[in-house]
Amino acid sequence: MISPSMRWVGVGLLGAFAVGLFVTSGVLYRSASDFQAHAVNVSGVISGHEEDRCSGKDRNKRRYHYTCFKYRVRYDAEGGSREALVEQVRSDRPDRMGEKVELRLDPRTQTVFFAGTQGPWLGPVITALFGLLCLGGAVLFFKLTDPNRG
Repeated sequence: MISPSMRWVGVGLLGAFAVGLFVTSGVLYRSASDFQAHAVNVSGVISGHEEDRCSGKDRNKRRYHYTCFKYRVRYDAEGGSREALVEQVRSDRPDRMGEKVELRLDPRTQTVFFAGTQGPWLGPVITALFGLLCLGGAVLFFKLTDPNRG
C-alpha cells in the first residue's frame, strides 16, 4: 500500500516530465515548421565527411562506441558553391564520396538535410511520443495506486 502523498509525488513527477516533453516537442515543432517554410530543394554532391563518435548496444545490452561519419555536401546556392554538414545523418562507412544527392536547404541558416527523409520532423515526433508515454504512465500509476481500488 502506498501512502496518498507518495501517490501524488509519483503522479506529479511523471506528469511534470510529460509536460516538459510536450513543451520541448512544441519548440522543436516550431523550429521544424520554420525550416519547412523557408527550405528550398537543391542538388548537391557528397564531398567529404567528418569523424564523430557514436554509441550503440549489442545483443547482450552492452554499450559500445565506434567511429561514425557526418556527411559533408557541396551544393550551389545564391550564386556560389557552398559546403555544409548534413544534419542528423551518421554513417559507419565513408563510402559515398562523389555521390549526387538531393538536399533541403534553409538559405537563412545554411541548415541542410537530405531530401525525402524525416529531416527536422524526427525530433518533435519522438519527444511527443515519449511525452504521451509519460502521461500514460502517470494515469496508469494514478489508477493502480488508488486506495479504493478493488
